[in-house]
Amino acid sequence: AKSVGAIFAGLTAFTALNRASDSLTNLENRIGLVTGRTKDLIAVQKELIAISVRTRGTTNSTAEVFTKFGKSLSGTGISNRRLLSATETVQKAIAVSGTTAASAEAAIFQLGQGLASGQLRGEELNSVLEQTPRLAQAIAEGLGFSVGELRALAEAGKLTSEKVFKALISQTEKINSEFSTLKPTFEQATTQLGESIKRILGEFSKATGGTEKLTKFILKIADSLNSFADDIGIIVFETRLQ
Repeated sequence: AKSVGAIFAGLTAFTALNRASDSLTNLENRIGLVTGRTKDLIAVQKELIAISVRTRGTTNSTAEVFTKFGKSLSGTGISNRRLLSATETVQKAIAVSGTTAASAEAAIFQLGQGLASGQLRGEELNSVLEQTPRLAQAIAEGLGFSVGELRALAEAGKLTSEKVFKALISQTEKINSEFSTLKPTFEQATTQLGESIKRILGEFSKATGGTEKLTKFILKIADSLNSFADDIGIIVFETRLQ
């Protein structure tokens, strides 16, 4: 019983390491789509993690905002520094909205979808309006309109990614001031604890190279099994012909 329990515990720990390592790799891949595989990638990754800590959010949601803004504004000449600034403003506006972690993730996903399409409208805009009202207010005020006028602006095609970006940048100081008055919630504290553990496990797994070696080993097994399946298929086919 003890050996079974030890094996189970070992598998659980190994699975956690793999997931943490994959999460870190996926983060690098997503950032790389904006920065390219350059020295900026590591610097941006570190800053996104720092932003998630400062804003009491998740690294995943922070990266979602950065990458969607980055890809939609590609070719406009906007620097990574300004993209990071807008990302932090979004995260802080969401925190000021007082929404739950689940609602925040949903709103960020919808915002990302809108940014990816080049315009914020329809379901994506509704999600921002309903789940992160302070973010919607920041966009509206940055454009010089009221929140109630956002839907009309969206229908007219005026909530482009670039305009939303510039609107949020203009509201940075105001959002920072409001965010500074917030007290951390228990949910935010536990979220940060989980994020910290995940990052530690991911870095440990990468440093030891355990996950990479196991991944190559599993791929070799998969290739062998595929070859074996092909051989069986050939044998079965030849047998039917006889």
